[in-house]
Amino acid sequence: MPNRTTASKPQLAVNRCGSLDVPLSVWTVEGPADLVDGLLVELAPTGPVAAIDLPGWAALPLAGRAARLFWRTRATHAALAALPDAPRRRTTAYHVTRTTVAAKLAVEQRLGMVAASSWLLRCTGGLDAAAGALRPGGSLVVVGRSEQDAVDIATLIDTSVSPKVTADLDAEARGRVERNVAKLVDPPRGTPGRPSKALDLTRIRALLAASAGKPIGAYIAISALTGIRTEEARPLEWRHLHLNPLKGQQCSCGRVHDHDLPPHVEVWRSVREDGDTKTPKSRRTSALPQLVIDLLRGHQVRQRQWRAVHGWKSVGIVYVFGTRHDTVPHAQVIRTQFRAVVAKAGIAGSWTPRELRHTYVSILSDRGAPIELIADLVGHKDIATTRMVYRHQLRPVITGGAELIDDAVSGWTWDLKGRNIG
Repeated sequence: MPNRTTASKPQLAVNRCGSLDVPLSVWTVEGPADLVDGLLVELAPTGPVAAIDLPGWAALPLAGRAARLFWRTRATHAALAALPDAPRRRTTAYHVTRTTVAAKLAVEQRLGMVAASSWLLRCTGGLDAAAGALRPGGSLVVVGRSEQDAVDIATLIDTSVSPKVTADLDAEARGRVERNVAKLVDPPRGTPGRPSKALDLTRIRALLAASAGKPIGAYIAISALTGIRTEEARPLEWRHLHLNPLKGQQCSCGRVHDHDLPPHVEVWRSVREDGDTKTPKSRRTSALPQLVIDLLRGHQVRQRQWRAVHGWKSVGIVYVFGTRHDTVPHAQVIRTQFRAVVAKAGIAGSWTPRELRHTYVSILSDRGAPIELIADLVGHKDIATTRMVYRHQLRPVITGGAELIDDAVSGWTWDLKGRNIG
């Protein structure tokens, strides 16, 4: 079959994207099939080629290549059935979802190239599985639909997998066609987002009383009174939580510190695809209010006792709010527990865990905190390079928020069983 490649030779440039230096190849092509043909010519992969949710994938078997097709939609599967016999025999097809693509990729080894749409970035473990399936020197290509997509891809991909990144740029903007017919369609406007709202201190106290002695109570306390995101609280590890970091004493993190520090939490991880916080600027180390310290101490004691009674792992527990298998809890589980506490506390309306972060900002604002301090505490401000160093190196502890929260909830006391005693 004649080669249909019309892609211009890619211009390789190093694009600065956040804290990553990623080689970014940007191509101008007339259509998806031309992009796939261009990948075959420019990257010259040896060995089978995998296409994951990739427009133009049919160019692979039509070019005589052994193809692995990971398809999501019935239309793609129907297109496979419509191929001539020989190309169809060269194609092995897998139906995948966001949660199964990594496992199905794992059965493939020594691929010459994996070419995927940016959908792969949203699949847990997908990129790692794709990189692991490559033979030495193989190419991992993630395809976007615009130049901005390419920058986003470069920002999201972990450079440890050494990907080659390409983008299918807008043909009209590049003068390749007279007009883009897609612009004749009115896109759906969608629905309005959920308005932000916050709980007041009276409701927070009611929630803590209703959740006394339960893990969700400590979760509510650290979320509402330190402002960490729910995606940061769910994977929080004990090694990043320091309730008694005093020189010569064993801390709640399991270590003995060589000097005294304020009790603090290191917010350096999340449940995002790469395990990092929302942005590098979101990494922060914040002091803990005394009320949060008390509730978390009680939670740690009860967690060990409960797990020991049930025969679960009770020594070397990794996650502060982990499951029985000591894994990160699902978001839906936290939402269900939180809504049960809201109902038990008699609080009207619909509330979600993410609104605990809004509550924290509201409390600080009501106590007169300057906007610069609030932005710093919640990870929204451009912070100095000294606070952006390697995550395992201790950063300066931001104490201002804890002091304001201590003042706001003065007089609230809970015992180690999580019961309100004052």
